[in-house]
Amino acid sequence: MHTLSRFVRIGTALVLLSLLVPLGASHDPASAQNQGGFAISPPTAELNGKPGETLKRKFDAYNNADVDQEFTTEMTNFTAGGAEGDQPVFTNDKTGYEMSSWMSVDPTHATIKANGGSVSVVLSINIPKTASPGGHFGALTVHPAKLATTGEVKIDPAITALILVNVAGAVSEKLSIADFSVQTGTGQNALRREKKFFMKGPIDFAVNLRNDGNIAEKPFITVQLKDQFGKEAAKLKVESPGNVLPHSNRIYRAHWKNQSPLGHYSAVATVTYGKEGHAMASNADFYAAPVWALSAIGALVLLIILLIVRKKLIKRAAKKGRKKKRKKKVIYVDEDDEDDEDDEDDEDDEENPPSADGGDRFRE
Repeated sequence: MHTLSRFVRIGTALVLLSLLVPLGASHDPASAQNQGGFAISPPTAELNGKPGETLKRKFDAYNNADVDQEFTTEMTNFTAGGAEGDQPVFTNDKTGYEMSSWMSVDPTHATIKANGGSVSVVLSINIPKTASPGGHFGALTVHPAKLATTGEVKIDPAITALILVNVAGAVSEKLSIADFSVQTGTGQNALRREKKFFMKGPIDFAVNLRNDGNIAEKPFITVQLKDQFGKEAAKLKVESPGNVLPHSNRIYRAHWKNQSPLGHYSAVATVTYGKEGHAMASNADFYAAPVWALSAIGALVLLIILLIVRKKLIKRAAKKGRKKKRKKKVIYVDEDDEDDEDDEDDEDDEENPPSADGGDRFRE
């Protein structure tokens, strides 16, 4: 256990989680998993077996350093290191899917010639008769017999191959979509966060899958985008397909490179998995408008507001003008009426002059 902790703590074992590499993978050092002068091919392997059966798999270890190196081997278990497909966690403890005690390798150590020399090692896996059905996960680690030292720190350029064994029996396939979201940010280490509105591309789509079964699943995922008119805008595939281990989550990402999306979009993630082709889907909506579109919309809104204000001002000025005209017309009518009344009184005085005694003359 102390030896394992030392190698896990100091070692820089780089691994791939895309476990379903074809079993006939090339033994070319260029395609091998490479670290610190050592390389191993294939970097991952998947095997199927029955309880009580012995499986064998050949691996090639390469030495790319300019000096001969002696290597030793170690077998461990591993579990998922994180939802983002991070480096697995290596352990000798029981995981529920352990298999390190089933594994042996021949030879356990050897010297590899410099500058691309190689040695083949054969991994034997003795599946117990009592092995539980489903997935079991182990690792074969190759590291130098003598560790290089820098100061007081020992450097272990270990390299690891991952082994997946599917034991026949009652296999449970239970994959589900835990979350589907539209996100900003690109690249494995970029800052990502969920968004509903974008001013520019590219745009990422994250599909978070949960495996509650007892076997590793390698799903096939597509993301279909449709615009506001129902027309397909794009059909995307995940960037790096790989396995999601039992009782763990894994996030798969699709990348849309459109730099200037515009309008309302609906995204549908479709996931198929398992031997029987189980299928499921989830959707998400988002909006996008580049800066030039927002500027044009803002200018149009401002123009509409100015036109409305201008119309109201014109209407208000016209209303005030009509009120002034009506007021002047009423005043002129009153003065004319008074003059007419005075003229009528004068005519009456001429027709009916007053009598000599000061009274009115009464004529028949």
